[in-house]
Amino acid sequence: MTNKENLALLFKMIENLREAGNWTGETSIHKALYILQKLMGVSVKYEFTLYLHGPFSFDLREDLSRCIAYNLIQLEFDAPKYGPKHKLTDAAQAFLKNNQDLTKDYDEKIKKVCELINTSTVVSLEKLATALYVIKELNLSGDAVADKLCELKLHIGRNEAFDAVEKVNKWINEVEEAS
Repeated sequence: MTNKENLALLFKMIENLREAGNWTGETSIHKALYILQKLMGVSVKYEFTLYLHGPFSFDLREDLSRCIAYNLIQLEFDAPKYGPKHKLTDAAQAFLKNNQDLTKDYDEKIKKVCELINTSTVVSLEKLATALYVIKELNLSGDAVADKLCELKLHIGRNEAFDAVEKVNKWINEVEEAS
């Protein structure tokens, strides 16, 4: 995927997250792109590592910072207790409009990810994305996924872990049935 394609994919994800009612903070963007890559099979240029709040990409953080610096993404500070929301500027929207062909193969998959996570909180996204990480990256299944999730994230209780794993397995089954 070229840098131009990746930029279009990032913008499209932010646009769709906002339309789905998501807060669209940095954590949501990271988790959404991770889910797009690992659940939906869309190759993105970002490498993710398990970090403080689940899968995280340092390259994505750099790209977001660069887009903010170049006035392609604007930060909105709506609630003092929360981090900023990310919003596309007119320049980024024009870029998307003029380059619709770059995301057309992924539009439905992006929408599906946004539908799955819609208004999920950061706390919820951490559990879900980490459960997906354990399944896809560590190749675990069954109770071992919840056990590993609790081991990796000590603040996640056993019932919460099982709930997250159940939801992620449902996502995986939906995607497999649709393909």
